[in-house]
Amino acid sequence: MSTVQHYQVRLNAHTICFELRRSNRQSLGFRIDHNGLRLMAPNTMALTDIKQALTQKSSWILHHLANQQARAKKHNHSQQQWENYGNLPFMGAIIQAIAQPAMTTPHFTGQSFNPVKGDKLLLPCSKEATIQTRTQWVEIWLKQQAQLWFEGRLQHFLQASGDQLLGWRLSNAKTRWGSCSSKKRININWRLIHFEHVVIDYVIAHEVAHLKVMHHGPEFWDHLYHLMPNFAVGQEVLKQHQPGEMPALIPLSR
Repeated sequence: MSTVQHYQVRLNAHTICFELRRSNRQSLGFRIDHNGLRLMAPNTMALTDIKQALTQKSSWILHHLANQQARAKKHNHSQQQWENYGNLPFMGAIIQAIAQPAMTTPHFTGQSFNPVKGDKLLLPCSKEATIQTRTQWVEIWLKQQAQLWFEGRLQHFLQASGDQLLGWRLSNAKTRWGSCSSKKRININWRLIHFEHVVIDYVIAHEVAHLKVMHHGPEFWDHLYHLMPNFAVGQEVLKQHQPGEMPALIPLSR
C-alpha cells in the first residue's frame, strides 16, 4: 500500500508544489502531467534526499512544468473556441459541429473515417442547446466512430502479428492512451479518434505488440517496428498530448 503526501520545494527562485507517493519500490520516480509534479519514492528514502534529487533535476522539472502550463492554457483557449464556434478535431481534421434540430441522430457530412477541414457534424439538438448537451452528442458520435475504426485496425495488426486477442474495449482513462494485460485484453482510449490515422495506428500496434512481448525491451521495439515501421511518427505526436486534455480544439501534428 502506498501513502500520499504534499510538499513544496524551492527550485531556481520558483516555489514548486509536488505530490509524494511512497511505496515498496526501489528507486525514485518523477512524473509531470496535468496534475502537476508527482514523485514515487521508496518508503525508506529520506525527505532531504528527495528534495536534493529535485534540486539536481530542477532544469528538467521547470522545463516540463512550463510545457504543461502552456498546454493547459492552450486547452482553455481551445475549449472557449469549441463553445463559441463548435470546432473539434476528428481523425486529424478540424470539423464543425453544428446544431441541426431536424436531425434525430448525429450525422457526418464528410467521407467516413477520411475527414477534411470544414466537414460538418450535424447534432440533433436546438441551436440554444447548452454546451453540455452538445458535448454529450459529440462524444456519443465520436465513441461510435472509435469503436468501428479501432476494431478494424486491431484486426489488421493482429493478422500481421499472428497473435490472438481475448477481448478489447474503449477506455476513458485520463493519463493512458492504451494498455494490454497479461490476460490478452486491450484497452484503447476513445479520445484517440481525434488524431490522424498514424497516431491511432501507433497506439493500437503498440498494444498488439504487447501480446507477444509484455516489456519494453529491444525485443518489443523490434516487434513493433515489424508491425508498423513508421510508429515513431505517431509516438512523437503523442508526446505532446495527454488524454485528459482532450477533446479540446488543439493543433494536431502532421
